[in-house]
Amino acid sequence: MTGQTGRRFSSVWPIWAWIMVAFGFVVTGIGVFGGVFARSLVLDLISFWPGLILVMLVAAALYPFHRGEWTRLAAVVPLLILSWLGSTIALHLAEWSVLPSAAADFAGPSADGIEQASLTIVTGGDLSIGFSGAASLYEVKTVRRGGSVPAARSFERIDGRSAQVVIDQRPPDTWFLTRGWRVVLNDDASWSLDLNAAAIAADFSGGGLSSLRLVGTGDVHLSEPSGDVQVVVDGRFGLSLPAGVAMVVTGDDVSVPAGWTGADGEWQSPGAGEGYMVTVTSGASLVVKDA
Repeated sequence: MTGQTGRRFSSVWPIWAWIMVAFGFVVTGIGVFGGVFARSLVLDLISFWPGLILVMLVAAALYPFHRGEWTRLAAVVPLLILSWLGSTIALHLAEWSVLPSAAADFAGPSADGIEQASLTIVTGGDLSIGFSGAASLYEVKTVRRGGSVPAARSFERIDGRSAQVVIDQRPPDTWFLTRGWRVVLNDDASWSLDLNAAAIAADFSGGGLSSLRLVGTGDVHLSEPSGDVQVVVDGRFGLSLPAGVAMVVTGDDVSVPAGWTGADGEWQSPGAGEGYMVTVTSGASLVVKDA
């Protein structure tokens, strides 16, 4: 009996491997229900069920070699399960487009021929927005982090060379709740943007703006304008202004870099020519920084 017991527990590797598997699933569950991961991670794990069949086949192939004894070879199965779990989470966070979690992502129509576009976004979550050379007019992705914000939906109207787009929240569901959205805009069109979100992170360098309205809080990097651009700030924002670009700011709670001129609620940058005309609404605040 003593010799048999010694052979059965000849290695602690399988024990530690199964402990790691249990710990991995517990941490994943806490991450999902605690809001670290999006709930759609559960759908991605379910979609990878063929990986568990492979693990079972490997377990069946290895069984004759260890015959149920706790040798190092018996640790292969739990380590494969742990690899399956880790790789699925990694692909989920990498936003692999074929996973079920990508079902809430979408793209707009082709940007060919569209010169002027207006976009209104309303969300109670985080918003990341910027420009790219994508062929579509815009792209929307859900951030793969836990939250209470439903997936996005869009309403479009295309009229010749102009487009009007409204993006807001779908009705809440069980799986596609997230921290916010990531929006990418085509950089060929000139955009009039009305953005309303809890937190906005915007990088407009490389694209063109015809007007901008900001509601909420956040930081915005502006581009060099091709004409006068009207900007309305309703919230707490920071604007990063490229060197040499003209800007005039009107408002009560405003902080500007050294070298600006003005007083009594109106400030002007050293830059000359066409630029940004910024109005800070009552109760809002703005910090202008050099980019």
